[in-house]
Amino acid sequence: MVKVSHRLRVFSIAAIMLVGVVGEALILFLGTDPVLRLRVGMFLLAMIAWPLFYAARHFPAGGAVLGEPARRRFSRLRRWTRELLREISRLNWTVVDVDRGFRNREAAKIEIDTIETRLYEIIEEIKDAAGHPDLEPEKGHELEIALRRKTVPRWTPDPQTSRLAEPAAP
Repeated sequence: MVKVSHRLRVFSIAAIMLVGVVGEALILFLGTDPVLRLRVGMFLLAMIAWPLFYAARHFPAGGAVLGEPARRRFSRLRRWTRELLREISRLNWTVVDVDRGFRNREAAKIEIDTIETRLYEIIEEIKDAAGHPDLEPEKGHELEIALRRKTVPRWTPDPQTSRLAEPAAP
Protein backbone atom coordinates (compact mmCIF):
# COMPACT_ATOMS: atom_id res chain seq x y z
CA MET A 1 0.00 0.00 0.00
CA VAL A 2 1.34 3.40 -0.98
CA LYS A 3 1.64 5.99 1.78
CA VAL A 4 0.13 9.33 0.76
CA SER A 5 1.19 12.45 2.58
CA HIS A 6 -1.35 14.49 4.51
CA ARG A 7 -0.93 17.55 2.28
CA LEU A 8 -1.41 15.54 -0.91
CA ARG A 9 -4.55 13.96 0.50
CA VAL A 10 -6.00 17.34 1.49
CA PHE A 11 -5.07 18.80 -1.90
CA SER A 12 -6.69 15.94 -3.81
CA ILE A 13 -9.89 16.20 -1.76
CA ALA A 14 -10.01 19.95 -2.39
CA ALA A 15 -9.37 19.42 -6.11
CA ILE A 16 -12.20 16.88 -6.41
CA MET A 17 -14.55 19.26 -4.65
CA LEU A 18 -13.47 22.22 -6.80
CA VAL A 19 -13.98 20.24 -10.03
CA GLY A 20 -17.43 19.25 -8.80
CA VAL A 21 -18.44 22.81 -7.93
CA VAL A 22 -17.13 24.28 -11.21
CA GLY A 23 -18.75 21.48 -13.23
CA GLU A 24 -22.05 21.96 -11.39
CA ALA A 25 -22.02 25.69 -12.12
CA LEU A 26 -21.20 25.12 -15.80
CA ILE A 27 -23.89 22.50 -16.35
CA LEU A 28 -26.54 24.56 -14.57
CA PHE A 29 -25.83 27.77 -16.48
CA LEU A 30 -24.81 26.42 -19.88
CA GLY A 31 -26.84 23.20 -20.13
CA THR A 32 -29.96 23.34 -22.28
CA ASP A 33 -31.28 19.77 -22.06
CA PRO A 34 -33.07 19.32 -18.68
CA VAL A 35 -32.46 15.55 -18.54
CA LEU A 36 -28.74 16.00 -19.18
CA ARG A 37 -28.58 18.79 -16.59
CA LEU A 38 -30.29 16.55 -14.04
CA ARG A 39 -28.05 13.51 -14.64
CA VAL A 40 -24.76 15.39 -14.79
CA GLY A 41 -25.84 17.63 -11.92
CA MET A 42 -26.56 14.63 -9.66
CA PHE A 43 -23.18 13.08 -10.55
CA LEU A 44 -21.38 16.33 -9.79
CA LEU A 45 -23.36 16.76 -6.58
CA ALA A 46 -21.96 13.42 -5.43
CA MET A 47 -18.48 14.71 -6.34
CA ILE A 48 -19.10 17.67 -4.04
CA ALA A 49 -20.61 15.67 -1.17
CA TRP A 50 -18.03 12.85 -1.05
CA PRO A 51 -15.06 15.06 -0.06
CA LEU A 52 -17.16 16.64 2.69
CA PHE A 53 -18.05 13.26 4.20
CA TYR A 54 -14.49 12.02 3.77
CA ALA A 55 -13.01 15.11 5.42
CA ALA A 56 -15.48 14.95 8.30
CA ARG A 57 -14.53 11.34 8.98
CA HIS A 58 -10.75 11.47 8.48
CA PHE A 59 -9.86 14.99 9.60
CA PRO A 60 -11.45 15.67 12.99
CA ALA A 61 -12.31 19.20 14.05
CA GLY A 62 -9.64 21.05 15.92
CA GLY A 63 -6.78 19.61 13.87
CA ALA A 64 -6.14 16.66 16.19
CA VAL A 65 -3.69 14.10 14.85
CA LEU A 66 -5.32 10.76 14.15
CA GLY A 67 -4.17 7.86 16.27
CA GLU A 68 -2.99 10.04 19.12
CA PRO A 69 -5.72 10.47 21.72
CA ALA A 70 -5.96 13.70 23.63
CA ARG A 71 -4.81 13.36 27.21
CA ARG A 72 -7.51 14.02 29.74
CA ARG A 73 -6.69 17.09 31.77
CA PHE A 74 -9.02 16.42 34.68
CA SER A 75 -8.77 12.66 35.19
CA ARG A 76 -8.97 12.93 38.99
CA LEU A 77 -12.25 14.82 38.71
CA ARG A 78 -13.49 12.25 36.21
CA ARG A 79 -12.60 9.38 38.57
CA TRP A 80 -14.51 10.94 41.46
CA THR A 81 -17.49 11.69 39.22
CA ARG A 82 -17.62 8.04 38.15
CA GLU A 83 -17.46 7.00 41.80
CA LEU A 84 -20.33 9.40 42.59
CA LEU A 85 -22.45 7.86 39.84
CA ARG A 86 -21.66 4.35 41.10
CA GLU A 87 -22.82 5.27 44.59
CA ILE A 88 -25.99 6.89 43.27
CA SER A 89 -26.72 3.73 41.28
CA ARG A 90 -26.09 1.63 44.39
CA LEU A 91 -28.47 3.85 46.38
CA ASN A 92 -31.12 3.52 43.68
CA TRP A 93 -30.91 -0.26 43.55
CA THR A 94 -31.00 -0.52 47.33
CA VAL A 95 -34.30 1.38 47.39
CA VAL A 96 -35.64 -0.67 44.46
CA ASP A 97 -34.76 -3.91 46.28
CA VAL A 98 -36.58 -2.69 49.40
CA ASP A 99 -39.66 -1.75 47.34
CA ARG A 100 -39.70 -5.18 45.69
CA GLY A 101 -39.30 -6.92 49.03
CA PHE A 102 -35.86 -8.38 48.39
CA ARG A 103 -34.24 -6.57 51.35
CA ASN A 104 -34.97 -5.96 54.97
CA ARG A 105 -35.97 -2.30 55.58
CA GLU A 106 -33.75 -1.85 58.64
CA ALA A 107 -30.65 -3.27 56.95
CA ALA A 108 -31.39 -1.19 53.86
CA LYS A 109 -31.79 1.94 56.04
CA ILE A 110 -28.31 1.37 57.48
CA GLU A 111 -26.87 0.86 53.98
CA ILE A 112 -28.65 3.97 52.68
CA ASP A 113 -27.15 6.02 55.52
CA THR A 114 -23.70 4.60 54.71
CA ILE A 115 -24.15 5.46 51.03
CA GLU A 116 -25.29 8.98 51.94
CA THR A 117 -22.19 9.51 54.07
CA ARG A 118 -20.04 8.22 51.23
CA LEU A 119 -21.77 10.58 48.79
CA TYR A 120 -20.88 13.56 50.97
CA GLU A 121 -17.25 12.37 51.14
CA ILE A 122 -17.14 12.03 47.35
CA ILE A 123 -18.61 15.51 46.91
CA GLU A 124 -15.83 16.92 49.08
CA GLU A 125 -13.28 15.13 46.90
CA ILE A 126 -14.96 16.51 43.78
CA LYS A 127 -14.74 20.02 45.24
CA ASP A 128 -11.00 19.53 45.78
CA ALA A 129 -10.45 18.10 42.29
CA ALA A 130 -12.58 20.62 40.38
CA GLY A 131 -10.61 23.14 38.37
CA HIS A 132 -7.23 21.50 39.02
CA PRO A 133 -5.79 19.80 35.93
CA ASP A 134 -3.62 16.77 36.44
CA LEU A 135 0.12 17.24 36.21
CA GLU A 136 0.70 13.78 34.73
CA PRO A 137 -1.41 11.52 32.50
CA GLU A 138 -3.63 8.84 33.97
CA LYS A 139 -1.80 5.69 35.00
CA GLY A 140 -2.43 2.56 33.00
CA HIS A 141 -3.11 4.27 29.69
CA GLU A 142 0.44 4.20 28.35
CA LEU A 143 -0.03 0.81 26.67
CA GLU A 144 -3.38 1.86 25.18
CA ILE A 145 -1.81 4.99 23.70
CA ALA A 146 1.14 2.98 22.39
CA LEU A 147 -1.17 0.46 20.72
CA ARG A 148 -3.09 3.27 19.04
CA ARG A 149 0.23 4.60 17.74
CA LYS A 150 1.11 1.04 16.74
CA THR A 151 4.25 1.10 18.82
CA VAL A 152 4.94 -0.89 21.93
CA PRO A 153 6.85 0.59 24.84
CA ARG A 154 10.35 -0.78 25.09
CA TRP A 155 10.68 -3.53 27.65
CA THR A 156 13.84 -3.81 29.66
CA PRO A 157 14.46 -6.78 31.93
CA ASP A 158 14.89 -6.30 35.65
CA PRO A 159 18.60 -6.95 36.28
CA GLN A 160 18.01 -8.53 39.68
CA THR A 161 15.27 -11.02 38.80
CA SER A 162 15.55 -11.75 35.10
CA ARG A 163 17.73 -14.37 33.46
CA LEU A 164 17.71 -12.24 30.29
CA ALA A 165 19.62 -9.39 31.89
CA GLU A 166 23.28 -9.07 31.21
CA PRO A 167 25.49 -10.47 33.97
CA ALA A 168 27.07 -7.93 36.25
CA ALA A 169 30.71 -7.17 35.59
CA PRO A 170 33.07 -8.49 38.29
